[in-house]
Amino acid sequence: MKYDTINIGDKDYPLQSKDYFKNNSPKTLHYTGNLDLLSKPTIGILSSRKVETNIILDTYNIIKQLTAKAFVFISGWASPLEEDLFGKILKTEAPFGIVLAKGIENYDINVRIQSKLDDGKAVILTHCKPDVKRTTRSTALRRNKLVIALSDKVFMPQAEKGTGTYKLAIEAIKKGKPVYTIDKPVNRDFINKGALKFEINI
Repeated sequence: MKYDTINIGDKDYPLQSKDYFKNNSPKTLHYTGNLDLLSKPTIGILSSRKVETNIILDTYNIIKQLTAKAFVFISGWASPLEEDLFGKILKTEAPFGIVLAKGIENYDINVRIQSKLDDGKAVILTHCKPDVKRTTRSTALRRNKLVIALSDKVFMPQAEKGTGTYKLAIEAIKKGKPVYTIDKPVNRDFINKGALKFEINI
């Protein structure tokens, strides 16, 4: 795969990452595709691995509504729900970003993703060295933080207290990032801590 490298001092380095991480922003990002997508309105998608059925159904409806808006969807597309949503987004004209938790040389691009790349509707990037073969807990955590950093707004369908998703969400809220969720009992503590109830006018 052909890819480019961008360093933190370069003029095209994503400002959102610098603003969110401050002095801890990744010094180097490796990418392929349309990096300019990150300068458009972006919404990050992060989901816990275990999600209640009623929240999954609501999330499908929300994503259907959001694809009609001018958002660039950013995610690792790694959890079961994220992966499912990615399949739905691929069938639309919505642009997207894929943030990897491993090296870009070890990511297999399928025909549908390649088509989006060719049309300028996708970007794939990673903070990892190009030859990193495996996703680890550490690289996945850093990946998820980068998703949040690159997103103007973040949608987390479910973030139950005590989960890794919840901890990431609270950290993001404390840093001033708008984080949205679905108004269900499982998210009650999340909402009380500052998460915003999803409304389509976001």
